[in-house]
Amino acid sequence: MFGQPVLADITVVVALALVAVAFGTAAVTGDFADIEAEFGVSDVGTALTVSLMVVGFGWVFNSRYVSRMLSAA
Repeated sequence: MFGQPVLADITVVVALALVAVAFGTAAVTGDFADIEAEFGVSDVGTALTVSLMVVGFGWVFNSRYVSRMLSAA
């Protein structure tokens, strides 16, 4: 369906997206105490920011994979 250059481009984009999520979650986890104090939330609420980002990122790829499986069947 796609040529090798397109698949290589897709691979690079996905790899960069993974790095972006890794840095995005790391930036938040290093400053839990200040986030809790500034916004008045518990440690669980602060941890949800990281958890929901990672789950949402995984959901995108899983939903695309499942939709492709269902459309092929």
